[in-house]
Formats: sequence, structure tokens, C-alpha cells
Amino acid sequence: MKKPALFVLLLAIFFLAPFAQAQGPSQIEIVFDASGSMNEISTGVTKMDTAKKALTTIANQIPTGSSVGLRVFGVTPVRENIRESCTDSRLLIPIGQYDATRMISQVQPLKSYGMTALGYSLEKAGTDFAPAQDVKKSIILISDGEETCGKDPVEVMKNLKAQGIDITIHAIGFGATEAAKGQLRKLAEMSQGSYREAEDADSLQQSLQEVVQKEMLLTAQRGAGASLIDASEGGRIVSSSTQEFAKLIDGSEEKTEALYPGQEAVFSFKDNQPALIEKFAVPIFRVYDYNPGEISLSGSTESPTLGFFPIASFKVENKVFFGNVYQEFKIDPPAAVRYLKVVVGAGPGGHSYHTEWKAYGKLLSEDEFAEEVKKAPAHEINILAAEYGGRLIAASNMKFSNLIDGKSGGVGEAAGVEPGQEAIFGFSGGKTATITKVAVPVFEASQYNCKTIEFYVSTDAPTGEYTKVGGFETTNMVFATSPYQEYTFDAPVQAKYLKVKIVNTHGMYYCSFPELQAFGKVE
Repeated sequence: MKKPALFVLLLAIFFLAPFAQAQGPSQIEIVFDASGSMNEISTGVTKMDTAKKALTTIANQIPTGSSVGLRVFGVTPVRENIRESCTDSRLLIPIGQYDATRMISQVQPLKSYGMTALGYSLEKAGTDFAPAQDVKKSIILISDGEETCGKDPVEVMKNLKAQGIDITIHAIGFGATEAAKGQLRKLAEMSQGSYREAEDADSLQQSLQEVVQKEMLLTAQRGAGASLIDASEGGRIVSSSTQEFAKLIDGSEEKTEALYPGQEAVFSFKDNQPALIEKFAVPIFRVYDYNPGEISLSGSTESPTLGFFPIASFKVENKVFFGNVYQEFKIDPPAAVRYLKVVVGAGPGGHSYHTEWKAYGKLLSEDEFAEEVKKAPAHEINILAAEYGGRLIAASNMKFSNLIDGKSGGVGEAAGVEPGQEAIFGFSGGKTATITKVAVPVFEASQYNCKTIEFYVSTDAPTGEYTKVGGFETTNMVFATSPYQEYTFDAPVQAKYLKVKIVNTHGMYYCSFPELQAFGKVE
């Protein structure tokens, strides 16, 4: 009767994106193969049931406002003249404003019967899209077999293109034969689309998700305009832990770079002008264990090596947002800086892969910069930070040095410390400091957070007598305004040496202590 075939599934997604004005609107057609080979059993269920389940799952993720249609073929029971099945291709949902309920209601009752009329279905699909040349046209499909009705689908696509109907095809080979794989791959390549393979329900679901996201990325909103740190806008890297950071400002999203907690880069802006940073953005293209996680921003009004003050710390969500693939973090109040430092923290799986960073705001004249600096709240300096001369004198655990590495935002290596362990710190030049408050970050509720922390000071020697000046309990939760929880001394304390002691944790036998800050001034 017919050679194995399964044609697709799919879904897709459309946005009238602001950035896509040159191409115009986008339209997508889901072409669903209900041919007879869909009844074949794969991992205990029919391919048809697997495909319908995958499409239903994805259907619920397509936003209203997308422009999507649904075409199926092979749904009519085959009679004596099996060739009639070669023209059994139906447009169940014309391309238009998307409705998830309608899509699911059309997919669920489908059953598999007929031939693999792939060429005929693509030919008919060519007439389903709006005729305007500025409309971007896409089909996403899955097939386990090749054309069985004699109409070469590759030639069909060539003829459509010759008529000015240019369609991109994203194809998934679902348990496909070698011949079918070759045909699908060729369709994808000639239309500048993509090809993936799937062998079971899980890989089909994943492939389908990736294809949907890839198509979505062609049209989704991309941030808030030109980025101040983009190389094309004059942004440049002044210093960094690795040269790979340069790939994060080159305007390309076709690659990823592996970065590790604590790695950092310092950026300057066009013609070394100062800038007002209003927003920072990071794209997430798919849910992945090694997506970006914690990121910390700091700025300097002075130089690329000194005077950095904290701007913001945030955690990127391991989610894909279809309205805008960039997760944007507002800087409130905006920060006037000459240099922007970005420090990478841990992703869900430890190290993380990054594709692009964006910093939004505006360049400032020197007069504007002076005014912004004047009206900005006073930037408190962390006098305990190594960059300001803070140093670890002695400790029960030398990992306490990580507490003053300046990589705030949970992005440096955390010190694993146990109750009862302590550390002694000194200040720049061995001088005495006046301390008004201390701060400890909590980035997520965890039994590994330190709970009670005590502070002692000495004005004599690191081995001399210490006086307890305070202590506090961290709250085991993250506050939206800032991850830093502060303890303000009743009165400013004088200290040549500051001793910090861990009393207990929020549950475990040790705690992860990422950073300690002390604010005040050094004599």
C-alpha cells in the first residue's frame, strides 16, 4: 500500500516583532501527517499518539496573537482507489490568529489512514500563506518516511520559489528511514531551515521544542534597542578573565561560550564616553541545565581597575519567554559609570553557557555625567574588598579568602565553612577602619546558608583581645530588592582587625558563605 511515512507535526510560533519590520509579519503552518505508517508502534504506543501528545503540549505554549495554521493529510480511510489518498490534504485551520483550544480540538480526533502525499501537501501549503512577498513563511514538519505518491517534494519547493513563494522548512525525522532522512534534510537545507532526528517520545518532544524555539527566535522581540556594550556600537572589553567574552558582544547568537563562576569582564563604551546604565539583558533560548544563572554588575566612575561599586545582582531564570527571548533586569536607580564590570556566577549546573549580553541606556556628555553622579545616591565602598586593600590575616579555613574577592552577587567561589570556624581580616595598609554596617548575600533559600554570624573587633593586634560588637541571623529567603541582608551596628565601630565567626547554619553541618561586605572608611 504505502511506504512508511509520517509527516509531521508541529507547531510554531509567530510574532509581529518590532525588529522584523524589514521582513514584515511571519506566518507558520503546522503540517500534520496522518498517513498509515503513523499507526506503527514506537516505544509501546503508536507514532500518531506520540505526535498528537507532543503537539498538544507545545500548542499550549504558543501565545495568542501568533499567526498559525494547520494542514493534515492521510486522514481519510483508504478505499479501493488508493490513489485518491494522494490528494487527501486538508487545511483544518487557515493561517490566522492562534487559538490553542481550536488547535487541540482539531488534532485530538485525528486517525491515520492514507498515503504519504508530501509533495502534494507542500504544493497546497504554498497557497495557504498570504501572497505578500514581505510575509515570512515557515513550515515545521516531522516525517518517518518519504513521498509515496510520485510528486517530488524538493521539486515542488523549487517551483514554489520560482513563483516567488519562498518558504522555510524545519523538519524532524521521527524514526525515519534513511531515504526519508535524506529527503527531509534536503528540504530543510534548500529552504535554509533546520533538520533534526527523533527516535522516541522524549526525543520527539525535545526536537519539537527546539524547532519551535528556533522558529520563534527568528521573529521574537530582541531587547530594547542598541546595546551600549555591543562592538558595533563602540563597546569594547578593557579587561577580562578570558578572551571568549568578546563573543558576547559581537551581535551573533549562533554560538555559546562556557564561562565559570568568578570569571569577569570590564567594558567601556563608545569613544570612552561615560554612560547611564538602565537595563541589562541575557537571552535564554531553551531550558537547559547549563544556562546562565547568577550575574553581578558593578561600575566605576574612575578607572577600569579601581573604584567599582555594586550596581545590581540578579538570577537569570531557566525559562524561555516567547514574547522576548532576552530576560531584562532593570537598574533602579540607573547607574552613571565610565566602566561596567560583569561577573559570572553559577548556572543551574555550575558552569554556564552564554551567547550574548546587552546593556541598555544612553551615552552621556561629560556635563551630563557630572550631573548624574552628583544626583546619584552616595556609593558605599566595601572596605573589606581585596581591591580596596582588605586582606585575610588568619582563618580556621583559608577558603574565607573568597569572602573578599570582590565577586559579589554569589558569583565568586563560596567558602564552605562549619559552625565554630572564624576568620580575621585587616584593612588597607594595616590602618584602622570605622565600620558602620556589614552585609551578607542570600541568593536562594537553602539549608546550606549560614544562619547566625558574629562580629568581633580588635584595635591592637590580630592575636590580641577581641570585643564582640554584634551579630545577626540571616533570613533564609531571597528579597526581591536586593540579595544582600545587612546588619547595622548601633554605633560605628573602630577596628584594626575584624573577626567573623560562624555560629550555626540553616540546617546542614556546614554552610556556603559567598561574600562578606563591610562599609565605612579607612583612616
